[in-house]
Amino acid sequence: MENGLVQKRLIDCGTVREMLVTKAANFQISSVAASMIDPGRMVRAVTIAFRQTPLLAECEPFSFLGAMMTSASLGLYPNTPLGESYLVPFRNSKLSKAAKRDVFEITLIIGYKGYVKLARRSGGLISIHADIATDSEWKDGEFDFRYGSGQFLHHRAIDPDGEPLFAYAHAQLKDGEAFIVWPYAKVLAHRDRFSKAYQQAKRAAKSPKLAWVLEQTPWVMHERAMVAKTMIRQLASRLDLTVEGESAMTVDENTRLNFARFALDSGLTPGALPAPADDDDEDLVDDKPEGPPKKGASKKDPKPKAADKAAASPAKGKADKAAASAPEKAPPRSAGKSEAPAGGNGELFNPDNGSAKEREKFAGDVVRISSELQEAEDSLAISAVLGVWDAILRDMQEKFPDLYQEVDDAAEARLAEQKGGSE
Repeated sequence: MENGLVQKRLIDCGTVREMLVTKAANFQISSVAASMIDPGRMVRAVTIAFRQTPLLAECEPFSFLGAMMTSASLGLYPNTPLGESYLVPFRNSKLSKAAKRDVFEITLIIGYKGYVKLARRSGGLISIHADIATDSEWKDGEFDFRYGSGQFLHHRAIDPDGEPLFAYAHAQLKDGEAFIVWPYAKVLAHRDRFSKAYQQAKRAAKSPKLAWVLEQTPWVMHERAMVAKTMIRQLASRLDLTVEGESAMTVDENTRLNFARFALDSGLTPGALPAPADDDDEDLVDDKPEGPPKKGASKKDPKPKAADKAAASPAKGKADKAAASAPEKAPPRSAGKSEAPAGGNGELFNPDNGSAKEREKFAGDVVRISSELQEAEDSLAISAVLGVWDAILRDMQEKFPDLYQEVDDAAEARLAEQKGGSE
């Protein structure tokens, strides 16, 4: 152990707390962090945040680390009193169904002060401010604004606790000024329509046992700050932002980024960001009943795949932790061209689905995944490996099912070896 950090592979970590004290996790954060970020300070800040939101420590570790890395890349400290960014847990319905328990992942939300911090890095900004004007301030003439060449805005906050009526953001620039004003109702309508995090939390709150999820979202805990953030974002589109500022808007608009895969990427450089997750993973909250099977559907359970066997292994304590990382199997596709050779999983391989160059790349991934599976010491490690490669495995299954089958066979074989060795 050096400087309180332990030498351990990320795929061998079963919890967030276990992962954050490894050299590997701190190296990953350092590799993408902006110059003003101290990885050690960030880890300490997040550890303190566990006390306020204990569920953070129970989230899927790779998702958590990837979100931390993204915040570090933007130069923002998450979950601190500064309010620069927030790591927010959400229930992943698909993984929860597979594990037969609640599985939570992380999404990253940029805070009001985070946008202010990013805007100030542009160099052309003197000051920026966002606030709320109440109905009494409007009636008493203490709030007024005009658009056009005059660019006038006046607000004297005499009743900050009154009924919100307007929200605005104002920026003083080196070459002038800019501001934007919205009715408060429009801000809330914008939240309801575009904030996926808030939408997902509302759906989760329909379940009594998950009612607290909505209560812990930034929009409920820090509504005025989130209103200010919304207005800053609207104004930011009219300003010259830095690369980090543009990146923050991209991250904030996409709550489903592949944080888990980002956490394990090697060769990252400062400013790197995660790629979007698959579209079919977008709904993190399950509020729909299973319902009866469709007419004509078989009631027979399909043959369990390797990842399912790993999650149901006798090593239940460890396997339960890994279930959050086990990849979901995509539904079977319709058959491709009738003359195409059959793939290993019974589907037809359609050469139109991927180029020869792409197939070569996936073949290399198969070799790397198989090698990692051979190093896996138990079912937990096998599930972790499959979870890390989840996005690539999904793509592989869609385009080259025969290669995907090779991975599944390798996982089956490794599970069989472990079972034989334990007997």
